Amino acid sequence: FTESTVTGTIDRVDHLPQSSMLRVIDYKYSASVTAHKKLLKPDTFCVESFQPPIYLFAALRLLGETKNAAGAYAAYISLKKEPAITKPEQSPFDTAGSAQALKKLEASGEFGGRILEIVKRMEGGDFSVTPKDCIFCPYLRACRYVEVRKAETDE
Repeated sequence: FTESTVTGTIDRVDHLPQSSMLRVIDYKYSASVTAHKKLLKPDTFCVESFQPPIYLFAALRLLGETKNAAGAYAAYISLKKEPAITKPEQSPFDTAGSAQALKKLEASGEFGGRILEIVKRMEGGDFSVTPKDCIFCPYLRACRYVEVRKAETDE
């Protein structure tokens, strides 16, 4: 693999001493966080949801040891109307506070393996899209996405 860089800005990280957890907060300007709740489910991580798992990983990697964190979870907060926060979802990051646990998660198919698979496909020139849910896509009205399956060839 060639080196790949991911950039982003975490809105807020809280250390919760009573549970020894890190809470990664992402502020949303939409009226409701309901539409975002599904992006916190671990089965969407690195499939259709990339921001929460990457931010969780970064927070644990940068702050986990210094804060003696047991793990981390993500939440969204709506800034419109009444502020609302999503409830935590159980995920592999709940117990990834130690350096050893974080390395294991990085190498697992649940997180690191999925990211590496995507990077490998992209390096091979495969930029195919397989959207699961287009609700957040800003090009929804103009998109003409149609799934095309490759025909199997006899070798």
